[in-house]
Amino acid sequence: MPAKHLTRAVLAVGLALLICGPRAVPAKELAGFPAEFTELPAEAYYDEAEAPSVEVDQTCLGEGENRTCYPAVKNGAGEVLRRFGTETTVSGRARARYRDRAFALVSHDCGDYCDTQYTLYDQGGKVADVAPGFQAHFLRKGNAATRLLDKVLLSEEQANRPVLLDLHISRQGQLLALTSEGLMPIGQDGRRLPGWKPKAPAPLTHGRIENDLDGRLGMIGVDRSGTVWLGHAAEGWSRSGVRLAKHGDRNGVLAAHPLADGTVVGAVYRYVSPSNKGVYLAQAGPGMEPPQNGALYLSTERNVGFDPEVFPRGEEAYLVLATDSTHGERVAITVPRKDLANLTTPTTGVFSEGERWTTLKVGGGIQRLNWEAHSEVSEGDRTFLNVDYRIEPSLLYSGQFQARFGETRLGLIYLKDQARDAAGGAGTAGREASEYLIGTLDFQSLFSRSSGLRIRFRRTATEGVAKVDRPDQAATTFQAFKVDYSQFGVYQTLERGWLWGLEYTTYQMPSAVGFSGPGKNIVYSAFDPEFGIQKLALAAGYDPMAYARRYETDYHQVYITGKLALGMGAADISSAVKSEARKETGLSKVRSQAFFAVDGMLEAGYLWQERFADAGGLGYQLVAGYQALGAYMGGSQSDKAEADGLYLEFSRSDLWHGPFARLNVIF
Repeated sequence: MPAKHLTRAVLAVGLALLICGPRAVPAKELAGFPAEFTELPAEAYYDEAEAPSVEVDQTCLGEGENRTCYPAVKNGAGEVLRRFGTETTVSGRARARYRDRAFALVSHDCGDYCDTQYTLYDQGGKVADVAPGFQAHFLRKGNAATRLLDKVLLSEEQANRPVLLDLHISRQGQLLALTSEGLMPIGQDGRRLPGWKPKAPAPLTHGRIENDLDGRLGMIGVDRSGTVWLGHAAEGWSRSGVRLAKHGDRNGVLAAHPLADGTVVGAVYRYVSPSNKGVYLAQAGPGMEPPQNGALYLSTERNVGFDPEVFPRGEEAYLVLATDSTHGERVAITVPRKDLANLTTPTTGVFSEGERWTTLKVGGGIQRLNWEAHSEVSEGDRTFLNVDYRIEPSLLYSGQFQARFGETRLGLIYLKDQARDAAGGAGTAGREASEYLIGTLDFQSLFSRSSGLRIRFRRTATEGVAKVDRPDQAATTFQAFKVDYSQFGVYQTLERGWLWGLEYTTYQMPSAVGFSGPGKNIVYSAFDPEFGIQKLALAAGYDPMAYARRYETDYHQVYITGKLALGMGAADISSAVKSEARKETGLSKVRSQAFFAVDGMLEAGYLWQERFADAGGLGYQLVAGYQALGAYMGGSQSDKAEADGLYLEFSRSDLWHGPFARLNVIF
């Protein structure tokens, strides 16, 4: 079925669903304690007790154009404890606040000739240098890919070290590493210390340490089965009674606070499905068998629970702070301590524990796409060759299909323009329809319970006319061309819609090319109709559709998203251009060295999604906005030039942009 007809069919189904489909029903909530918007900061517990603090910030000197800002370590009173140079990379690695003192472990680089330095500060200034060797006791936290890399690069003894989950500082100024095996105290000399070693009851995959004002330490961790454990540094570990779902989030979902009676209270964000997610509260420890736990706030509509914090609120209540990502706000939930024993965990009905095995999304849309491209060969203010590409704007009809079966998700988008016959002439050419094919294949839970592998490809076929200007000769010519563009990407998909990975791009498109000789001056330039490019880039970005699909049912938000890729490329220069360059310059070797490449994507729009729990998750997703994708690449002679060599000189930029609208039906 042609894309235009598929688009019309999907739009008809979507409109029918809007008009005749299930009616929206009020959000279902389990909310014995309301989640109210709040301005309270994450460290409200310490701020209200006026506890000292120390952290990495910046300090600025001068005014107006002479204003310069420097990374710095500051205390809560605003005093600068240390100022660093503007080029120094400074990071806070761990922080702790107590009733009468505060600590921060700060790292900074010191140039190319020494290791990164680690320094411990308190609210009055520097306490001590910390030996970088403390990191040798554990492995970095990572995923299956980094763990495999560790096994390849490290010895068996090194690869079997525990994984670091969180780093903290005790009231005595000792480093405390929460690892996959439990709590590990470390001295300022980088050596492990005897003493606190509550061994984890099972290998932990994620965890966190927190302290109270008086120095007690509480821990919370998740093992490979999803069981959540609560730990007290002086008492050991206990089951919380909460278990995360198989595909539930693991990062930024835990909080804990130690209590004077040796127990620990913990807050957990638990995700099962778009209609069953929210905050749970638990308390466990000596004398509390079984542990007290249950759902604090669940909702089919609001996604509440990211980045939780939990603190005592006086002697009678607990305060839970968390993010309501549906509305982009922080919320506060106050729970009387006496009610903790009465919390329940629903397992049936709208908050069923079942995770959906299959989902299906079919959609269509329309997009106007403009492709602006430019290449040139220049040196300083002088331009030898200038090429502008005239590619007719396309009105693209799209058809989209996406399905998930268990751990695998397959997606396909096909976009096609209607062919238009333009009269040939100066700067114009008849053209065939432009075609764009985009496909994705996701493998869930490949790297961890809540992240996976995405394989994506994009192919474009279109044509246009190149306007070739030679300013030195006051000459302009036009040449028709065809474009064959392909991109293949491999990404790790993360929680909350984030992703990163590698992209390999090839495309055949004519370009202005030049060559410089031993003196680094451009000695030859030409228009190469057979020019091609291959590039490899590291990319990172955010996918708002993936976020909405995973976490939301009813979601109506303006969004801004983007992606950035940095990498290197290589050029394919036609043999005819190489031969002519050697002939005209008398130089025998043509060097096509690697060049720098950067790609970016920025998209802004409005996302409207409705899913109906009473209809088994049936719903629709409407997205409208404006998208711009840009690419730049350029090559020039390096400092290691050979006397008889010719070196590629060129720069090229591409910009794809235009408005779009898409309607998807979700089953």
